[in-house]
Amino acid sequence: MFVVHSAAPEAATEKAVELVKMSIARARTLWPLEGGTLAVDQTGIVIGGGLSGMTAALALANQGFSVHLVEQTAVWAGPCTIFITPSSTTTSRLHPRPH
Repeated sequence: MFVVHSAAPEAATEKAVELVKMSIARARTLWPLEGGTLAVDQTGIVIGGGLSGMTAALALANQGFSVHLVEQTAVWAGPCTIFITPSSTTTSRLHPRPH
């Protein structure tokens, strides 16, 4: 048998009883959650414009969701940037991997 306070089992039992009493006292002050409805926005947000983030955003878009892709740096694709050439200040165009 596992006892938290093996040197003082009576004290452990007393502590457990007090913890249960405190939990019951706290539960008496709680009230039930009221049910309600919220409008569901069918929009996704993906944080991180690396390869995984872009893949996740593409997967959501292919399922019909509107997607916002957020990247904290000025360059998309994270560590894959050696394969990217910016075509403007806001978008990037992927190039085939060099052989």
